[in-house]
Amino acid sequence: LILSVPFEQLTCIVHAWLGIQPALPDFTVSQLLVASVYWWPPLGLWIAGQLAWLHERRAHDRERQAAEARAEAQEAHVRALRYQINPHFLYNTLNSVSALIMDGRNAEADAMVLELAAFFRASLSIDPLKDVPLKEEIEQQLLYLGIEQVRFANRVQVTVDVPAPLEQAGVPSFILQPLVENAIKHGMRGAGRKLHLRLAARAEDNRLK
Repeated sequence: LILSVPFEQLTCIVHAWLGIQPALPDFTVSQLLVASVYWWPPLGLWIAGQLAWLHERRAHDRERQAAEARAEAQEAHVRALRYQINPHFLYNTLNSVSALIMDGRNAEADAMVLELAAFFRASLSIDPLKDVPLKEEIEQQLLYLGIEQVRFANRVQVTVDVPAPLEQAGVPSFILQPLVENAIKHGMRGAGRKLHLRLAARAEDNRLK
């Protein structure tokens, strides 16, 4: 109601300036009250609309902030998983290096340490949130398998069958790592066992398999 009074006066001034009415009227209290009641509904609707718009904007901002927070949390989770070192793999590798040294097989121990260093250096250089060429992903797995081949005294045989046109296909980094680790873990159970691991890719119905 308070806002309606100056709004009515402003309307009369504009009407007088445009010639719609001859002169500014002398407002009485009753006229102002009537004008206030007249202008209150549209002003009330306008204020309600502004409040609704403000509420919607704040809700949208909260949703955007929540979405950004979820995305950041997911990114942090992916990076944490990516940089997590398999403690069993590292433990077994270092044990194998120690055993090679104790047996006087220093050249093989040195080769395993170099393979391990190359594997972790390559791991830290790859962005876990970006795709990598399939060729690069397989090369990373070959570094890992090179360590396992020394560890298991070359009882692990590896074959790679990837057509040249598919070498540049984009894949999530380290998508093959859990498959290769499980193949080694379950395939080498039992003394003297040998494992033939085949990494193959093919295109089928415009999809990479």
